[in-house]
Amino acid sequence: RVLTTQDLTIGGSTITKLLAPSKAEDARNALARRLYSALFDWLVASINTTTSEADGPCLRTVNVLDIFGFENFPVNSLEQLSINYANEKLHGIFCRRLFTQEYEAEGIPWEKVQFPDNSAQLRLLERPLGLLALLDEETAFPKGQGGGKGVCEGGMGVVGARITSYLLEKTRVTFVAPEERGYHVFYYLCAGASEAQRARLQLRSASEYCYLQGGCSAVPLVDDARRFEELSKAMTTVGLAQEQKEGIFEVVAGVLALGNIEFEESGEEGSRVPTGGESEATLITAARLIGIPQGQLEATDRTMIKKLATNLLGVEAKQMFSVAHGGEGDSFTLGHFAGSVEYSVEGFLEKNKDNKNEMVNELMAASTNSIVRAIFSTTTSPGKEGQKSSATPVSKLASKGKVKKAAAAAAAANAANASPSPGRGVPQRSKGTVMAGFRTQLTALVNTLEATEMHFVRCVKPNSAKQPSQVDGGMVVEQLQYTGILACMQ
Repeated sequence: RVLTTQDLTIGGSTITKLLAPSKAEDARNALARRLYSALFDWLVASINTTTSEADGPCLRTVNVLDIFGFENFPVNSLEQLSINYANEKLHGIFCRRLFTQEYEAEGIPWEKVQFPDNSAQLRLLERPLGLLALLDEETAFPKGQGGGKGVCEGGMGVVGARITSYLLEKTRVTFVAPEERGYHVFYYLCAGASEAQRARLQLRSASEYCYLQGGCSAVPLVDDARRFEELSKAMTTVGLAQEQKEGIFEVVAGVLALGNIEFEESGEEGSRVPTGGESEATLITAARLIGIPQGQLEATDRTMIKKLATNLLGVEAKQMFSVAHGGEGDSFTLGHFAGSVEYSVEGFLEKNKDNKNEMVNELMAASTNSIVRAIFSTTTSPGKEGQKSSATPVSKLASKGKVKKAAAAAAAANAANASPSPGRGVPQRSKGTVMAGFRTQLTALVNTLEATEMHFVRCVKPNSAKQPSQVDGGMVVEQLQYTGILACMQ
């Protein structure tokens, strides 16, 4: 029902609207992203329960942030815009810290020194009527991956660790870019599950799942089956019981199964899952894995282009922004610090919606899968997964003696904090749109970075085939340009 219908409240009355097949697919993808995101936050909270410092907050910390690289594919969408925006933001910090602040520290006048500066790009994206604000406005009114922190005592011994979840790319659950993979856990599970697990989860090979199409299913020199074994051992190490691990694998398999459900037209405006075929069997599998009754599951971008073309005016904007065919096309080009990227707007608005479906919350909170029930029963709204960690892992871990009482208490106290400070706990996710939430998390991340003494490690990928001893010179030079290393050397 949650995939094929939508409840609308008008004037105090609730009306059930049938969804066309294309809208049902959007609902299916949104549910898959919600499940994966909520599971991710639940796991982070569970791990933090085990690794948190025993004696409360400590002034000395070591933070490690793994950031994405600049992306420019043959077809770019909201996923690439999100990543490239994060790169713009972090590159701005790099420029300020490396050039301006170092010159000032050495007493060198820098005002006339030419160095890379992407402040114009950030203004175009972030100003009140900038690209991101217009995107969110059009989404609301159409037609009108993680940092880690180690905590040290005075003697430099590590006494605990905590993961802070930033910028999780939920859109990557249902979209895989060319030559890339989706989240690795999907491939690990498909390759490494035991025969008993494969039968229970009704697993297929990775290449048979729609959500994993379009990218590369295997990486040279990476043994997904062995990685799955290591993942399972790591889960045990952080205190997850076997029952919890199996519940997690059920959610992951259920997300993959959702992507293979297809819809057909039913009546004038409705849709349904075809009966008697593979889609119906997959629907039954997905419902069983997620732990909900089968019957509960089955129940324009071009205006944005015109709005961007109408509002992003001025000499500065025109130098960095252009729309194909005078605003009548289906793409726009944005000049980033690393180069120009053409973005296709197909599906932009739907991907940017952060649908808050209370019917989904209630349905998942009543799931027979204990993991699904835990991650949704502790979520106050779809936009705030992870703000409150589930009490389930804390109590089970503590009862097994795998978490010190003081650490469990610290984790519980931190979980109760609804508004964690930057770098502590999980940043609040913004209501409204996916991009608005992304901006909120990115701001929290930048605030944390600005308060630290930063060191930059630039990683260069030698080739796209992921093969050893092969260097693609053009690809390497392109990355050196994208990261600003060439300009820094100059």
